[in-house]
Amino acid sequence: MTVAVNRLANDTIELTITIPWADIKITYDQVVEDFVKGAELPGFRKGKAPRKLVEEKLDKTKIYEEVLKRIVPASYVDAVKQESLTPIISPRVEVISFKENEVCQFKALTCEKPEIKLGNYQEAIAKLKKEKQTKIWVPGKTDKEEKPVELTLDEVLKVLLETNQVQVPTLLAEDEVNRMLARLIDQT
Repeated sequence: MTVAVNRLANDTIELTITIPWADIKITYDQVVEDFVKGAELPGFRKGKAPRKLVEEKLDKTKIYEEVLKRIVPASYVDAVKQESLTPIISPRVEVISFKENEVCQFKALTCEKPEIKLGNYQEAIAKLKKEKQTKIWVPGKTDKEEKPVELTLDEVLKVLLETNQVQVPTLLAEDEVNRMLARLIDQT
């Protein structure tokens, strides 16, 4: 198995995984054997028909579909371990090529957790508190005890957004939107 890692814009990772037919053949034979065990042909008891006769009757697309269901998840997990990646969402898989006696190739799009660059937010909040403290002044009235200045949530969030940088991968945002929409549909 060979893996090519391509880091795209917005912190998206594209894995191109190529699996040789020799590795696929083992899974292919297991899938055909499973179909043979459950096959019912006239003149034979269930699961006792010869493999060659059952293979002639089987739909190749069903076999290939089952092979892909077994080989793609396992290959993806191996590729992630091999490349030391830590994806935070399930991959979007696209099969590029899958033919008998040829290599199987597929793409998997995923992303890792976003990088957060913290600015000097503590200094910015202290500056905002100082500005707010000097905002209200009434002539002739002097307060002996100073009350602590409280900032509203909006003010704090505004300072945090101005001083910190977060790059959220588009794939992560799309995945979250789909998850929330599915949850909304389930509620109705």
